Amino acid sequence: MSKKFKIFLYSIAILLSFVFISAQRAQASDVNGLAMEPIYPNNQITKNGILYPMVSPGSTQTLSFNIINLSNQSQKLTISPNTAITSNGPSIDYSQSKYKYDSSLKYKFSDIFFPKKIKLDVKPNTPTKVTFTAKIPKKEFKGLLMGGFYIDTNQTSYNNDSGTSINNKYTYAMPVIMRENKEKSLPELKLGTVTNGMSFKAPIISSKIYNKQPAMIDQLKMDTTIKDDNNKLIFHSYNNDNSVAPNSSFNYVNTIPNKDNLQPGTYHIKIIAKSPEGKWILQKSFTVSVGQYLGTIFQNNQWLWLFIIIIILLIVSFIGYLIYKKHKKNLLSQSNDKSTISRESSGSHFK
Repeated sequence: MSKKFKIFLYSIAILLSFVFISAQRAQASDVNGLAMEPIYPNNQITKNGILYPMVSPGSTQTLSFNIINLSNQSQKLTISPNTAITSNGPSIDYSQSKYKYDSSLKYKFSDIFFPKKIKLDVKPNTPTKVTFTAKIPKKEFKGLLMGGFYIDTNQTSYNNDSGTSINNKYTYAMPVIMRENKEKSLPELKLGTVTNGMSFKAPIISSKIYNKQPAMIDQLKMDTTIKDDNNKLIFHSYNNDNSVAPNSSFNYVNTIPNKDNLQPGTYHIKIIAKSPEGKWILQKSFTVSVGQYLGTIFQNNQWLWLFIIIIILLIVSFIGYLIYKKHKKNLLSQSNDKSTISRESSGSHFK
């Protein structure tokens, strides 16, 4: 068999492998396909693909939507009303049912809706209606009350040829925004603590950012610079298409590609955040201590810990040996003293 023919066969085999893998992925994706359709209530503010009612204090609000199973088999779903939070992206997240919410959040979306959880067995290609009911707080709230009906599915598909299973977990959410008047609340971003740490052996700077107003932020662009105490630029990043939930906080993490840029010293971070809702300049100085810097080195070089442990063990062993040697010497000296006393006693007895 010629060399060129072998190369040709190998190329065909690789191509067929990619086709086979792509077909498997397509099959797995089809198994878990879902579509959602809001059923707009009479008090819907605008028909924009989400549930967005104008509610009244002390009223009862019923919200419904359809789930359409696009696959060829039934799916077991769990739907729960979750309060909107901001993930570290940052982006609005509806997946958390247990979370330490920001202290500025007056009413939790998850607290006012019932039932707390709905479990369904959704048939293929058939719309299934899901309904939740909210008891709106008697005391009027300002701005937005935001959450989502979070859909969780965990289904295993099987390969008919190999018999192997693929465990795919897909999540979906129907966003919900409620308000009690047309008065617009303005978001406000504030910078909290700035800390440094490690992630995947790279230094990171984590900035705690708060939005303590009942207003969301969409299409957020964030321009970040970090300079040392000599005003030298050591890091710059630009991040766009972000979103922030009302009354929430998040950790905005920046990874420093060159670990040598974060020597012990004082630094200044400046974040310029822009969106259609406003512009915010967030800045603060922070320090990297010698201990933090050494901790970074140790995390990057785990063999140093092993070296230090070996040195400590050697020192402890050497000290133990010295103690043992001294103790043995004392025992030998005591033994010699006793022998001398015994001989002297014997000599005096025969006199």
